[in-house]
Amino acid sequence: MKRVAYLGFKGLAWIIFAIVLLQFFFAGIVVFGEETWGDSAVLPHRIAGWLVILASLVLLILAAISFFTGGARGATVGMVALLFVLSFVQLVLAAAYYMNLPIIAELHPVNALLLLGLSFHLARTSQSGVEAAMPSRVQ
Repeated sequence: MKRVAYLGFKGLAWIIFAIVLLQFFFAGIVVFGEETWGDSAVLPHRIAGWLVILASLVLLILAAISFFTGGARGATVGMVALLFVLSFVQLVLAAAYYMNLPIIAELHPVNALLLLGLSFHLARTSQSGVEAAMPSRVQ
C-alpha cells in the first residue's frame, strides 16, 4: 500500500505541475492570440482548472495515506493541503471576474504563479522526500 501511494503521489504531482503549466499556455492563447475571452476560448483553461482541483484533492488523499503508512512527512501533507486550497481559491478568483470584481479577479494570475511554484516543488521533492522513507527490497 505504501509503494502504491508513493508511486501515485509521485506521478500525480508531476501531472498537476504539467496541467498548471499548460494553464499558462491556454491563457496565453487568449491574451496574445486572436481568440477572445469567449466561452469556446476559455473552455480548455476552465477544464484544466477543474482538473487541477480534482487532482490536488486526490493528491491530498494519497499524501494522507502515505503519511499514515509512514511514507510521507507531515510537512508534505501540509503543502499538498495548501495546493488544494490554492487551487480552490483560483476558482473563486476566476468567479470574481464574472461577478465584476476586477480588483479580486486580478489576483488570479498571482495565485497561478503560487500554484505553479508549489506544484513544481511537490513534484520535485517527491523524487527524494517520500522515496527516502520507502523500504528497500530484500534481495
